[in-house]
Amino acid sequence: SEKTGKVYYSKFNKNGLTTIPIQIRKAFNLDPDGEYRLEIKFND
Repeated sequence: SEKTGKVYYSKFNKNGLTTIPIQIRKAFNLDPDGEYRLEIKFND
């Protein structure tokens, strides 16, 4: 069965390890210089 989900992003602090590639930042119109955490949450 196919699952649907929502994508959440939140600003990451300077100690964060995760950064989003510039292509994705542009696709989502995110701040190019910011660091973000990307989460995908699926519905059961």
